[in-house]
Amino acid sequence: MSGDDRRPLGEATQIAKEMVALLQTSETHIVVAGSVRRERATVGDIELVVMTDDPRHLLARLDNLVISGVVNKARYGDSYRWGEKYRGVMLNGMRCEIFMATPANFGYILWLRTGPGDANTFVMKRLADAQSPYRAVGGQWVQNGKRLIVDTETEMFRLLGMPYLPPQVRSEDAYRARMRKWQPVKDVRVDESAPVGVQKTMF
Repeated sequence: MSGDDRRPLGEATQIAKEMVALLQTSETHIVVAGSVRRERATVGDIELVVMTDDPRHLLARLDNLVISGVVNKARYGDSYRWGEKYRGVMLNGMRCEIFMATPANFGYILWLRTGPGDANTFVMKRLADAQSPYRAVGGQWVQNGKRLIVDTETEMFRLLGMPYLPPQVRSEDAYRARMRKWQPVKDVRVDESAPVGVQKTMF
């Protein structure tokens, strides 16, 4: 995700606030994730997790911001990332990535996009090695073909068998120490309202 052009935390935080202001409406809930949320000294890019009652309006808002020249589409090699679940833009010379979430997966997407990436990779491998009955599929947590409700990070950490960890202390070592004797929880919350869909994420 992050490139070599990193900005000081204070500068990145200000750009993140500007990006949030461009997208914020009364129907939109936005949380700044990634390195900014973990309060790293330098930040390579800005990640926003967005939940809204009207996704089409938000996507149209992003389209209009590009058309008006307020932001530009971010380049990823020779292409852009401009889908319905994930978009990348440039604001004040910094890449801002917007990840769409739903009420059912907001906690998972926020956890995932907060990172760090190596810690997330460890968690997923630990669950796979333990033959966890639930797993991440296309941006959602599923068990026996049914989507689970992971609406808060507290619920996400409950599935991981541990209390909530503040973003600043999340690391592979922190998860490793807390998942040595991991066991799945039995009282999962199933979302009966929708089938398992497809959303491309890193997991």
